[in-house]
Amino acid sequence: INLLYYGRGAVFVSLVLTLYGLINARITRLTQIKITLPGLPSFWRNKTAIMVADPHLGQVLRKGFARKIIKLINRENPEIVFMPGDFYDGVHTDFNALAQEFKKVDAPQGIYFCSGNHEMFAGYAQCENALKAAGIHILENEKVEIQGLQIAGVAYKHDVMPELPETLKNITLNKSKPSILLKHVPLQLEEVSKSGFNLVLCGQSHHGQIWPGRLITKRYFKGFDYGLKMLNNLHIYTSSGAGTWGPPMRIFTKSEIVKIIFE
Repeated sequence: INLLYYGRGAVFVSLVLTLYGLINARITRLTQIKITLPGLPSFWRNKTAIMVADPHLGQVLRKGFARKIIKLINRENPEIVFMPGDFYDGVHTDFNALAQEFKKVDAPQGIYFCSGNHEMFAGYAQCENALKAAGIHILENEKVEIQGLQIAGVAYKHDVMPELPETLKNITLNKSKPSILLKHVPLQLEEVSKSGFNLVLCGQSHHGQIWPGRLITKRYFKGFDYGLKMLNNLHIYTSSGAGTWGPPMRIFTKSEIVKIIFE
């Protein structure tokens, strides 16, 4: 009798957690942070940026999810939008149609993107072409300067890239001006710090997505798997991501977009 009782209890708890996980994954929260960048031009003071990591658009999260994210973005009146990788889920889908939705984003200074591992799975060329056609700026080991703010991105090749220090060196930062790096994976942050960047925006970890996954991501990403942290003079924000990978569930983690207010 006890075994039957415990068995039924386990099934009930599993069903409740599954239902909670499915519903929780569809509730996208807004996380707000404030960042002080040295030498920030007056243009950017008190302006808002939105960070959207890991939307994983594809066969599970489709146009409806994209439209919901865009509505959340536009509600915050951002000056600029940052997307550090995994725009797509890495499966065959209508890449162009999903990217075209983001033409509805109202951000005067544009949307900036660096690739993640799921773009590699999907086929980087077709992902890149679809994003470019939608007016999204792809930063592949390069830098742009917008109103005195340097924004750079590194292309994903592997989680750990031995060539990263050389890649960052070739981006040629002006150390007297503030700088932001888009980097999909929150690893090799010591190298990013040494290169002189002020802020790095990362994704990939999903904060473990389904508990106790966060115990694994915390160990793998050396404590930089979620949230706002500091390393030397480098601000680091790793997002838990807007979308999901694999099971469309989140248990004791959250889907988020991040509102960054520059001070």
